[in-house]
Amino acid sequence: MLRQDYLTREPLIVGIGYGKGENKRSRDLNPETGGPAFLSFMEKEVMPFINRQYRTNNEKAIYGYSMGGMFTTYILFNRPELFDMVFIGAPGNNGRQLMPAAHQYFKQHNNLKSKIFIGVGAYESETARNIDSFTHYLWAKKLPGLSLRKDITPGANHGAALAQVMQNAIAFGYCERRQVVKIDPAVFHQYKGSYICKDPVLDRKSVV
Repeated sequence: MLRQDYLTREPLIVGIGYGKGENKRSRDLNPETGGPAFLSFMEKEVMPFINRQYRTNNEKAIYGYSMGGMFTTYILFNRPELFDMVFIGAPGNNGRQLMPAAHQYFKQHNNLKSKIFIGVGAYESETARNIDSFTHYLWAKKLPGLSLRKDITPGANHGAALAQVMQNAIAFGYCERRQVVKIDPAVFHQYKGSYICKDPVLDRKSVV
């Protein structure tokens, strides 16, 4: 769908599931329980397998929504070198871990090299407020290695926003999106005047 509107690079999307087994997301995506072990599994088993089986390069991104957003926040501030891009969707616990995690990280670091997307549905008002505080905190640091985008999906709550937040994240990471350029009209004053050009069709001179 994004390719209809943007010049889009080709990502290889890898989804990790449980097959017919029990869903263990409450364990694996929680940084306080199984999160570190799940990340180790991704790094030591999933990534080498994907690199052996498919045409890949060194660029890697991680996306998570809800509890997955808590997990990608954990990755951002504990293993920022592992992924070039970190996408945080509607982080669980209403995003209350965002600011504490950032404050803890910057007690020991003075830079953060990453491309970060964070988004949520507008009806999740507390999460949106925490995201707003988080993004302004990072923007204020003016970190040279950081690229950051925030997107709040209007008219949507946790479930309805899922697809749009994911699409916005992928567009941020993999699509060339044109930016609006604002120019002061005064810039054009220096070009004010009469211009004469030869009209090749009518074989006459035109004054503009």
